Amino acid sequence: MQLYAYLRKNLKDGRTMIPLRFIAESFGADVAWDGSSRTVRIKSFNPVEFLQNANVIVYSNYVIGAWKNGWVDANRVFMALSGNEKFNVYEKQKFLGEKVIPKGYPYDENYGPWAEQMHLVQPDSYPENPAPPALATTKSVTFGKFVEQDVTMPVYVDYVRGILADNGLANENVYINQIIRTDIDKDGEDEVFISASNIMEQNRKVVKGQYSFLVMRKLVGGKVQSFFIYKDFKTGITESSRLLNWYTLDEVVDLNGDGKMELIFNERYYEGTFYILANIQPDGTFDEILYNGIGI
Repeated sequence: MQLYAYLRKNLKDGRTMIPLRFIAESFGADVAWDGSSRTVRIKSFNPVEFLQNANVIVYSNYVIGAWKNGWVDANRVFMALSGNEKFNVYEKQKFLGEKVIPKGYPYDENYGPWAEQMHLVQPDSYPENPAPPALATTKSVTFGKFVEQDVTMPVYVDYVRGILADNGLANENVYINQIIRTDIDKDGEDEVFISASNIMEQNRKVVKGQYSFLVMRKLVGGKVQSFFIYKDFKTGITESSRLLNWYTLDEVVDLNGDGKMELIFNERYYEGTFYILANIQPDGTFDEILYNGIGI
């Protein structure tokens, strides 16, 4: 196992001090500090015990994490997996059957330690050959409403044009990548997610007039309001201007059995792709839960 620790070396009384919490947690242990006795307590990690009744989540080859009395990050989940576990596999909310998913690699020499991968679908060589979307879970899950809308609908084109005008890009053409209608609260009132961007997937140059955003239209307090999940409008360019990302909504699904919907977002840029598991609160607040992917 290879560990990455971007920490400054600490020498004390001729001894090299190591970050105990980092080392212990890298091997899955729980670390707690008892202030009254000034004692560090370390509880070893039992993979078999952990996987019992846990819902492990794999999306498009990446271990996103798990739910077991709370959300658990990808690193700990990956260490618990043997590669012989049986998963329920879904594609576009359709159950494809059960499958044993072999393990991939916990890290990549070029990209770092966040690439906990499984061999669920074809290998990911993004952006030339991105892994196809597929969801695998060790427990059965319930999907929410997920309806794709026509991206040329005049009402949404006008809406995006208004956003561009409000952000100093009134003269730019409207390019909508995705419109999804869903009901994440299951209250009978739909939310609409709109992804719009005028950048090419492999565009490595920042240009004035570029834009990329993902916005949610949601009824709050009897009024339709707009909430940006991500936004970037290039009204001017400086040396520090960053390349734009672009986002889409991939899944609406209850992953922890509480009756509320989680959302899986795809965050992409020219050299990588990441997946974000999140909740949307009734007031429109975006809560990121788990995150994994690969890129520079």
